[in-house]
Amino acid sequence: MRRPVFFKSIALSAVALAVSACGGGSSDTTASIAPTTPTTTTPAVVPAPVVVATTPAVVPAPVVVATTPAVVPAPVVVATPPAVVPAPVVVATPPAVVPAPVVVATPPAVVPAPVVVATPPAVVPAPVVVTTPPAVVPAPVPSTDTTVTGAAVKGPVNGGTVTLKKPDGSSCGLTATNAAGQYSLTTACKGDIIVEISGGAYLDEATNTTKSLDTPLRVMLTAAGGNVVGVATPLTTMAFSYAFTSSNAATKAAFDAQAAKIATQFGLTGVNLSTTLPVVVGNSNAYGNALKGVSQYLRDNTSKTLATITTASFTNAADFATFGTAFNAAFNKINGSNTTFAFDGTAFNISGTGAGGGSGTCGINLNGTVTAAGFSIPLNLDYCVAGIQAGSCTAGNASLNQSLAGQGGISGAANLVYTYATTCAAGAIAIVLK
Repeated sequence: MRRPVFFKSIALSAVALAVSACGGGSSDTTASIAPTTPTTTTPAVVPAPVVVATTPAVVPAPVVVATTPAVVPAPVVVATPPAVVPAPVVVATPPAVVPAPVVVATPPAVVPAPVVVATPPAVVPAPVVVTTPPAVVPAPVPSTDTTVTGAAVKGPVNGGTVTLKKPDGSSCGLTATNAAGQYSLTTACKGDIIVEISGGAYLDEATNTTKSLDTPLRVMLTAAGGNVVGVATPLTTMAFSYAFTSSNAATKAAFDAQAAKIATQFGLTGVNLSTTLPVVVGNSNAYGNALKGVSQYLRDNTSKTLATITTASFTNAADFATFGTAFNAAFNKINGSNTTFAFDGTAFNISGTGAGGGSGTCGINLNGTVTAAGFSIPLNLDYCVAGIQAGSCTAGNASLNQSLAGQGGISGAANLVYTYATTCAAGAIAIVLK
């Protein structure tokens, strides 16, 4: 900070006074200076005006100058210089510091925010959607009904009435045969069923004329659900008549036993008469040839009817024997063969074939299947063949082979297995080779 000018003047004056006291300076005095009583004058120290740059709101602290009392020497006569009138101290009066008004910022009245009560929208319950599950359709219950298909052949019977009934006579369904003699119907009946075809007309194989069916054809089957086949012919009707009389009820087991015997005696070894379809037109099969023989028998024996050979007159061995003689001639006539059949109701006698005449016997069991109308039927048959050479009960015996397969074979048979034994099983079908 700069010293003010007046401090310099005071300093110089002090020096001058000191010099005079020491006798310095000129000895020539022009005037005598009367002594005076020394007075110690401490000139008022007037500080130079402090020019304070007023900074807003900044007031510098006042400068306090410590005054050292001047050292007064012995009295000295000093020429009194004109009083030095110090320049008037102009004290710059700073403007009164008016404190800035305290502005109390009055905060705006705190108006509490209005309490907004959020009124939730009226809760409208969601519509109850009742999902109606689709109606539960129960799985179809497998039908326990039985579909019966088959045919009536003597040749094929067209327009015949097919009646299904239980052995007690209660009806299980009706239908009719078509031009091929075939039929089909479904029944809820269970157990042993008699299939009876009556009426209608057929083309007679022997006369090649259309004839009316004048006696019912019958066959038996078992209804147990699914599909079953029932083929009715004069031969199945003969088996039915032979198996049952008015004193015993019809059963499928009894019918099958007699049908197997009839098949053997007509040269149809192993053929299931109830399920095999005879072919009587064109390239006929063994079953068809047998039916053709029946037609020829009826043509040659005008006193006989279909009822004669399929009902009461065929209930004993004598009837079979009488029929056998006439049938042999008829069969060979219509089929152009020389085979001889001998019916006795218990055995099938074959002669004129070049086989047989021996003293040996052979028991044969036949196992396999026969397919008829799309269905496979198991075979389990026992035969007792007599008239073979002694000790020749083997598969290599030509006579045995001819007796079992030489009469047309087994229609639709498959997987046939023959088992040979020197003894015959009880109840075996007898074949006599002569």
